[in-house]
Order: sequence, then C-alpha cells, then structure tokens
Amino acid sequence: MEDANDVPNSTAQTNMSDDDYEHMIDAVRELEELKRTKLFLESENNRLKAQANNLTGELDGIDIAISSAQAYMTSYESRKKICTDNIEKLNDRKEALINDINALLLKVTAAREDRESTATINETLTNELNEIVDEKSIVVNRLSAISKGLKEISVNKGQRLPNLKWYDAILKKIYVEFVEAQNRMEVSMVLKKK
Repeated sequence: MEDANDVPNSTAQTNMSDDDYEHMIDAVRELEELKRTKLFLESENNRLKAQANNLTGELDGIDIAISSAQAYMTSYESRKKICTDNIEKLNDRKEALINDINALLLKVTAAREDRESTATINETLTNELNEIVDEKSIVVNRLSAISKGLKEISVNKGQRLPNLKWYDAILKKIYVEFVEAQNRMEVSMVLKKK
C-alpha cells in the first residue's frame, strides 16, 4: 500500500503516463477506501467495546442475580426444612390431640352413662320415696286411729274402772264364799260318808 507521501506532486505528473496516472488514482481511491474502512472499523470497534462493556455489566448483573438466586434457594431450602419439621411436629401434635379428644369422648360417654344411671336411680328413689310417703301416711292414719282408740279406752277406763273395782270386790267375796261353801260341802260329805 502506498502512503499519502508517496503520491507524486503536480510537477511530476507531467512525466507520468496515463497508466501511471490511473494507477495513481486507483491507489488514492484505495487509500480513501482504506481510511473509510479504518474509520468504520474503529467505529465498529468502539461499538463492540461498548457492547462488550454492556455485556460485561449484564454478566455482572447476571452473576449477582445468580448469587441472589442461590442465596434465595439456600434460604428456601432452609425454610422448606423448617416447614417440613413443623409439619411433622404438627402431625405429632395432631395425633396427641386426637388421643386427647378420644379420651375426652370416652369420659363424656362415661359421664352420659353415669348421668343416665343417676337419672334412673333418682327416678327409682323418687318412686320409693313416694311409696314411703304413702306408707307413712297410712301408718300415721293407723297411729292416729290407735291414738284415738287409746284415748277412748282411757276415757272409758276412767268411767268404768270404779265399777270394775266394785265388781272385782264383789266377785272376790263371792269366790271366797263359794270356796268356803265348797269346803263345807266337802267336809260335810266326808262326815256323811263316815
């Protein structure tokens, strides 16, 4: 390639032939084309450098995003393990609560049966109490009748007792006289037999 200093000046151009002149023009054109290509390549180089810088920035951002994602995944795994452990604990607690509920249901059933038994016993005792009250009223009526009868006997005894004593005295006298009469009769029979 020829340098710009290699281009002949106008005084030297008169000694040049047409072929040399055309050759020189072609060389100048190539040189200008090379300058344009150089400018284009520099522009492309700058653009690609900028793009490379952008891509480097994006890659740095992607690296940050990747490390952030990795940190999130690590945190997620940790939280997942904690949640799994909590679920297992909740399952164990659920089993314990189910056992407690079953025990309470058994107690409620036993309490219900006790209440029903108590209600039956209460009903039986109430019936027996009513029967006792009825029997008591019958006994009270009988006692009242006996008391009334005793009062009548007491009243009658007071009225008849003096007569009974008099009759008793008379009966004793009669008995004594009968015994004496019998003894006399026996003595007189004994005497008659002799």
